[in-house]
Amino acid sequence: MDSRNKEVPLPWVIVAATFALFQGSLMLLFAWEQRRFLRSRAAAPLPEGNFPPVRLIVPCRGIDPQMESNLQALFELDYPALELCFALESLTDPAAEVIARLRAKFSCAVRIVEAGLATSRGQKVHNLMAACREPREDRDIYAFVDSDARPHREWLKRLVHRLESRKVAAVTGYRWYSPPAGSWPGRVISALNNTVLGVLGPHGFNLAWGGAWAIRYETFRQIGLPQAWSGSLSDDLIVSRQLQAHGLKLAFEPHALVVSPAVFSWEGVAEFLRRQFLVVRNYTPRWWHLAFWGGALSQL
Repeated sequence: MDSRNKEVPLPWVIVAATFALFQGSLMLLFAWEQRRFLRSRAAAPLPEGNFPPVRLIVPCRGIDPQMESNLQALFELDYPALELCFALESLTDPAAEVIARLRAKFSCAVRIVEAGLATSRGQKVHNLMAACREPREDRDIYAFVDSDARPHREWLKRLVHRLESRKVAAVTGYRWYSPPAGSWPGRVISALNNTVLGVLGPHGFNLAWGGAWAIRYETFRQIGLPQAWSGSLSDDLIVSRQLQAHGLKLAFEPHALVVSPAVFSWEGVAEFLRRQFLVVRNYTPRWWHLAFWGGALSQL
C-alpha cells in the first residue's frame, strides 16, 4: 500500500480539532472584549475642568509626507495649557521652515531645540533627549507625537485624561496608516499595522508607541528616562521596558489614534519590516518570541 494514502490516526485529528476550537474560542472572546472596551471608551466624556500644563515634544527630521498639514494639526489642538517643543538635529533642517511658517500663523507657545548630530544613539532618540533637557517650567505632563502623524483636535485631551487615574503611569495611542488610492505597498503596511493595533486593549501588556504617548513628569524621572535612552536606537520600546521593570501600568487609549500617510514602495515595505523585526527582537525579545510563535501556531 502506498504510504502516501495512509489515513491520519483519529486521536491526532481529535487533538487538532480541539486545539482549533480552543484557539477560535479565545479569538472570539478577545474580539468581544475589545468591542466592549472600545464602546466603553467611546462613551467616556471628557471633563470640562482645567487640564494640566503639557509639553508636547515633536522630533523632526526632513520633510515627511503631508508634514505641514500634520504640524498644523498640532497648533490647532484643543488644549489651552500647551507648549509645542520641536526637536531638530539642526536649525538648517528643512522642517525648520515649515515650523516657522506655522509659528507665524498661530499664537501657541513654541520652543525649538537644536539637538546636534547623534553619535552614540539614534537621531530621533537624541532629539528627544535634547528636548527633555530643556527647563521644565510648570509642565506636569510630557507628551510625544511624530511629525508624520496627524491627530484630531481632542487627541491630547484624550491622552492626558487617562493620566488622572493614579493607577495609570503612562498612556499610549497608536497610528492608523492611510494608504493612497491604488497603492498596494501602502495597503500591505496598513493591514500589518492594524494587526498590532488589534492587540492593544484594556489589559496590562500594552507596548508604548513613540508617535503618540504621554507620561507624568514625575513618572518620567522615576523610571529613569531619558538616561535609559542613552545609546539606544528605539525610544518607545525602552519606555515600555522601563515601565514594566518598575511594575507600572501603561494604558491604551483608542481615541488617541493618529492618522499617518502610508506612502511606501515595495522596497520601503521591506526596509520597514526589517527595521521593526530587528528593533523588537533586540529590545523586547519576549514580545518577539510571542509574536513569532503565536503567528506560527496560528498557521497550524
